[in-house]
Amino acid sequence: MHSNNIDISRRVFLRYGTFTGLSALAFASWPRMSWSASKERLTILSSISLDTLHPYAISASPHYGIWQHMIEPLVEIDYAKKQYFGVLAESWEFQGKKWIFRLRKNVRFHDGTPFTAQDIIHSVNRIKNDKQSLQKENFRDVTEVQAADDNTSRVYHRIAERGLSRPIE
Repeated sequence: MHSNNIDISRRVFLRYGTFTGLSALAFASWPRMSWSASKERLTILSSISLDTLHPYAISASPHYGIWQHMIEPLVEIDYAKKQYFGVLAESWEFQGKKWIFRLRKNVRFHDGTPFTAQDIIHSVNRIKNDKQSLQKENFRDVTEVQAADDNTSRVYHRIAERGLSRPIE
């Protein structure tokens, strides 16, 4: 067995160790500075990769976790309390075959554009009509979406669907 003994003085060891440590500290912030989030950029670290940046062309739970940093729903579920809570909708009610969502006021997109009922119409139509959409099956019973005013949208269903009014099990 051959041994590689390398004689190094304590002084040389400390010099190299100090240089290496300071270099690591100095250069560690460079990626952060160059890739940090800004008004135009969102940085998310994840152990999964996105197959696409198209939000409706995905139908997997890990992707929803990423998208929820950028796209908010009207209503979300609190599984611990077993109840729904409004995110972009401040209230909602079911009437026959239609849902009425009253939207939160003063909500804006990242560019300052106000969020209105027209955005609900656009999103639902894109989900239903986009060829790449994997979400269209979830909206197959939605027949029409209307804007009653800027802060109220009506979602009409083919059948009397009471999904958001049923208890969560």
